[in-house]
Amino acid sequence: MNVERLRKIIEYSEKNYEEINLNIKRFYSFTGIEYDSDLLNILQIVRASFQRKGFLVLEMPFADDEIGALCYKGDGLGYVVINTSLPKVNANFAIAHEIYHVFFQESEFVSKVEFADDHYYEHEEEYAANLFAGMLLMPEISFRRMYAKFKNESKGNETDTIIRLMSYYQVPYMSVLIRCLELDLITGSALSEQILDADRMEIKQRLADLWIDESIMDASNKDDFSHLEILVERVGREYIEDEYTAEDLGLEGSFVLRPHGGNSGKYNAKYYGAPTNRQRYLCGEFPPLQRTNEDNNVKTLGDVLKALGDPLSPIPNEVTDLNYPTLVLPKSQVTDHQYIYELAPFEWKTAERLKRDKGYMGKMSFPENLEKPARTVMATMSASSREAMILEHKEGKYRLPTVREAASMMSFPIDYWFYGKTKSIKHTLVGNAVPPKLSYAIAKAIALKEGESIPEQYPPIQHDEEIAFVNLNGNIFPKKKEKERRSTAKFKYHIPYLIQAEYRVELTNYHSDFGDEHRPPSFKWDAEIHYSQGKDKARVYTPDLSLNEIDENLQLAIKEFICQKCRNLPSYNDFQVRYCMTTTERKEANVMGPYELLDEVKAFIVRTIPEQHFENQICLNEVPHPLPLAIAVGYIILNQITHEMGGK
Repeated sequence: MNVERLRKIIEYSEKNYEEINLNIKRFYSFTGIEYDSDLLNILQIVRASFQRKGFLVLEMPFADDEIGALCYKGDGLGYVVINTSLPKVNANFAIAHEIYHVFFQESEFVSKVEFADDHYYEHEEEYAANLFAGMLLMPEISFRRMYAKFKNESKGNETDTIIRLMSYYQVPYMSVLIRCLELDLITGSALSEQILDADRMEIKQRLADLWIDESIMDASNKDDFSHLEILVERVGREYIEDEYTAEDLGLEGSFVLRPHGGNSGKYNAKYYGAPTNRQRYLCGEFPPLQRTNEDNNVKTLGDVLKALGDPLSPIPNEVTDLNYPTLVLPKSQVTDHQYIYELAPFEWKTAERLKRDKGYMGKMSFPENLEKPARTVMATMSASSREAMILEHKEGKYRLPTVREAASMMSFPIDYWFYGKTKSIKHTLVGNAVPPKLSYAIAKAIALKEGESIPEQYPPIQHDEEIAFVNLNGNIFPKKKEKERRSTAKFKYHIPYLIQAEYRVELTNYHSDFGDEHRPPSFKWDAEIHYSQGKDKARVYTPDLSLNEIDENLQLAIKEFICQKCRNLPSYNDFQVRYCMTTTERKEANVMGPYELLDEVKAFIVRTIPEQHFENQICLNEVPHPLPLAIAVGYIILNQITHEMGGK
């Protein structure tokens, strides 16, 4: 962060300090905590307060670590999701930042995405939220006292003082610096490049040098997803009344509905005939549902594709509905199916990498596993995400499901029409729906209890021909063209499909100066060794590892490879330009970007080191002391290449 941006932040703080401080006092009063108390475990303290405001707070690691938090405000219940793939100090600050938006933001919002870069945003409410977070996490009286204590322990060294303060308050380095400036503990004239330009690895190393826990700079990767079902059930009971009269529901009659009846609970559509693993919580007064399937005989995604047939093939002439076997239609009458949405290589390769090689997240099938029920059908049929549903089209080619395939996964009958002008709208209609087979199970249970008759077979739908219908059959969808990335795009990824003893080697530009409206960016590329995941185990290392630790024959091969890659090596900034180019542009220009570099390093390791020797240990004189050979070689190569870049 440059001096000009700091100046703008401090000017805003001076003008709005008293107003924000009043909100701080209101928040303390709301939580029942004495004013100016240290909130050293912010989430534990405020979670209940968020719930009183109608918000759940969840912690989850995001695949995109440029996002700091998500905030959604619903009619009855909202949620705040904190990205735990960020360093713990950043996650803490994100929580406090969201407190302001939830409790005190004047303008209404439905949803917000908070980005996790180091910039303080130009929007008024973002300045306010950051000022509020800093004041809340670092109360003035306490902060002045601890500043004096830590400055004395640091023998006047301001950088060490800031680092000690960030450890005590569990907040980002820059937030501490800004708080020091706000309270005139450090003056603008005292700011040095050393104070301003301290990067993550330098801070982490200094924490270690000071015998302070450096894990505050690591991600916790805490994942509340396993608790989400429990939360939905528990909180659902809090927000759903015990009773609703007909009048409450805007219906005629004098009945009373008791939503928390004995059969309320979680239901998976796959056990009621739908070929999808879609789990939902149902509440209300209804009889027990009768399962039609168990795990040994559920319908699968492969069953869906086989029943419908290849979208572009006339075979079979007739389609028998997998979900309603009495329903048979000529294939020409099956709507929204006879087309292909083929993925461009950059799309499916991105999805494959995220699914199978995410580093700290579990592997997913690529393409989709046809022997299991389909994963939950989403309202948005994405192509380049971890959640993308990707089918093999031809050898080496991949596609998204047709609207009809997605509808059959959800158990819609093949004669059901989706009224929408575009493929995207139709997918939204499918993904947002309740699987008809699950709805049928509920209706059947009620009908049996009430002695009502149940149709013996599926009654075909009679469509109103006066309603305009857009059929996607025969549409040609061109493959998507890759777009250039924004010039300041961030990069962090490991040598593909190389994780040994929980170690991986990452290439990153995260320690760059990404600039602002007054200052052009200046990029830096680094190699890092990442170990494991989770709050207690995750570590990042940048050891001083030389070729002398490697066998002589392997040394020669490594030197030759590095020498080859260093010919016509770009500078840091030029390498960033290459990263922002499309795959095709790099190929046509015959230049190497970060993904290509990582691929080539992996290929070198595979052809040079027998796989059975990948985990042979290399002993170092610093942490991590023992290191798998393949990891050591990958790190040496990337570290030397990035250092060479820095000299360009």
